[in-house]
Amino acid sequence: MEISRGTYRSGYCRQRHVVDLVPVDLVVNSCLLAAWRQGVLAPGHCPVYNVTSGSVNPLQWGEFTKLCIKWARENPTKYVMWYPNFAFTESRLVNTFWEVTCHFLPAFLYDVVLRAQGRKAIMMKIARRFKMAAATGEYFANNEWQFAVSELKALHDSASGASDGSAFNVWPAAFSWDSYIGAYMMGIRRFILKDSAESLPAARTKLRRLYWVHKLIQAATGYYIFRLVSGRLR
Repeated sequence: MEISRGTYRSGYCRQRHVVDLVPVDLVVNSCLLAAWRQGVLAPGHCPVYNVTSGSVNPLQWGEFTKLCIKWARENPTKYVMWYPNFAFTESRLVNTFWEVTCHFLPAFLYDVVLRAQGRKAIMMKIARRFKMAAATGEYFANNEWQFAVSELKALHDSASGASDGSAFNVWPAAFSWDSYIGAYMMGIRRFILKDSAESLPAARTKLRRLYWVHKLIQAATGYYIFRLVSGRLR
């Protein structure tokens, strides 16, 4: 959610590790087919199904991030506060630097403005909350696991021979992560942020303005660093 709003910009993660996301409809279909297979085909044992995607259609954290950014920019929310530009880093020190400069410092300054207007300061609270959420997920973002999918493949093959088996997809081999992440981001926009499709044109206009502000600040920062370094070298 905060990636789409542009307020969450850095995370500590091994980008080449596999996310191993599983759409919930694949899990539900697997449960239904597992009951059918056990009751009708009677495989003779009680199989354990690992409903995972990592061994069949792997999605790395780095690619997952690119897709999130792509769809956050394609279908922005009207609540976007800054140009979405999130990236993972494998250095905890670098991540801490970006957290301070891009998360907590802007949140603090925004809260100062809110207090000056007599409104409730909330951004530092939100920044701390997402810091805690990121810390909770760091273990999973920096480790990966391999799960056997032989029983899931057997379940898929058994369903393929049934007349209505195609209606219960459980095999993620041909799954499109691009389409899934696009729907995922639209779901966040609609159901979490409560942002209707009618606001898309205005949100895209707002995002274009934020893009040029983002580039202007980047250019100004680069120029300042250049002058600072060149001044010290003289």
